[in-house]
Amino acid sequence: TQSEERREHADALVRLGREYLAAEGGTGSVDGFLGFLQAALRNDDGGVTSDDAVELLTFHRAKGLEFDTVFVAGVERGLVPISYAKTTDALDEEQRLLYVALSRAERALHVSWARRRTVGMRVANRTPSPWLSRVERAVARLDGRAIEEPVDPSQRIADARRRVADAKGAASERTHPARDLSDTDTSLYEALVEWRRRISHASGAPAYVVFHDATLVAVVEAKPKNRRELLNVNGIGPVKVERYGDDVLALVATHRATR
Repeated sequence: TQSEERREHADALVRLGREYLAAEGGTGSVDGFLGFLQAALRNDDGGVTSDDAVELLTFHRAKGLEFDTVFVAGVERGLVPISYAKTTDALDEEQRLLYVALSRAERALHVSWARRRTVGMRVANRTPSPWLSRVERAVARLDGRAIEEPVDPSQRIADARRRVADAKGAASERTHPARDLSDTDTSLYEALVEWRRRISHASGAPAYVVFHDATLVAVVEAKPKNRRELLNVNGIGPVKVERYGDDVLALVATHRATR
């Protein structure tokens, strides 16, 4: 909301003010602070500099953007997922937002949480997000390492909910429109499903976050030849075209060549 964004901006301004005072030895001026802001955040053209500045974004604002290096901070219980997200749908949305934040990094990703956080005049002890262990396990799989399963009871509950959701998804797949595809189109659909499974396994994200089953069927039916045609497929937007478009188009082209 607008009030939340204003509070975030105010907090960022306070932090920058403290950095300025620390750099100036505890003294400073309004003009000096303005100069500090301009040098730290923006170049002469008004744009964010590429070497010594950062972009401060919420998970929502990060959608569709990509950066060489990303720092995702505050991955703590009560923030990720947010404390008032209680229903399955709300928790699913929180997980999608976390996936958005984590997947903004092209080369390097840093994830952190605070042991203590100051809110107003109160200092509160914090604990890591129950989802952080999922990120650790995904990284371990990519590195070929084994990692112990979490013992956090809330994590076990969350995992159980996810297994129920996956089971529902598997049940819906058995009655999916893909059963009506021709034999040749079925082979393309199965190739896309296998590709999606590999992407899902590597990223640690649910398969439906990559592409929904209905979207894969729509790709099979449309058989797009380029990114423009892929954008016309229901369920595919610019971000997914940028992230997965080349792989999908290559599979479609291979299937077309072997027909």
